[in-house]
Amino acid sequence: KTYQNWHKDLDKVATGLAELRDRGIVVLWRPFHEMNKDFFWWGKRDVGEFVRLWRDTFDYLTKEKKLNNLLWVYSPYQAPDTDKYYPGDAYVDIVAMDAYETNPEKIQGYEALAKIDKPFGFSEYGPSGKLIIVVPVVDKNVDHNAIFQGIKKRFPKTTFIQAWHDAWAFNKHRNIDVMMNDPWMIT
Repeated sequence: KTYQNWHKDLDKVATGLAELRDRGIVVLWRPFHEMNKDFFWWGKRDVGEFVRLWRDTFDYLTKEKKLNNLLWVYSPYQAPDTDKYYPGDAYVDIVAMDAYETNPEKIQGYEALAKIDKPFGFSEYGPSGKLIIVVPVVDKNVDHNAIFQGIKKRFPKTTFIQAWHDAWAFNKHRNIDVMMNDPWMIT
C-alpha cells in the first residue's frame, strides 16, 4: 500500500514535469536532498533502502513516465559522508552539495563528490546560520566575493552555485556585484 501511495504521489509530480518536458524545459531534479542528515523523512536511512528508493523513483519517472527532461542531481548536506548514499552513475547526472558556511575552508565532503565523474555544484549555498523555529539567524554583512574566491580555490570542479532565499540570498550581503562580474562566473 505504501508503494502504491508513493507512486500515486509521483504520478502527480510527473504530470507537472511532463508539462515542462512538452515545452522543452529541462529540470535540475533534486529529489531526496540532504539525505545524509535527518532533516526529512528520507534522511539518515539505511543506505540500501535509500538507494532502492532513489532507483525506483528514477525508473518510474524516466522509464514509466517517459520524463527525459530531468537532470538528476544527487545533493547531500556537507559532511564527511557525502558519497555514502550515492545511488550509482546510471542514476545521477550531477553531484552537488548543500552547504551553509561562511568560511569555505570548513566545508566537508567535496573530495568524495569530486571523485565521481559528474559535474559538481552547490545546490544550496549560503552563509553560516540556522533556523530558530522559522526565523533565519544568519551571519550578517557577509562578503560573497570572498566566499566565491574561496570556492574557486577549494572546489575547482564547481559548475554552479545556487543561493538559498531570504537572509541567505546573494543580494542580502556585500560584494555580490564583484562576485557576479568575476570572469569565472557566468550569469
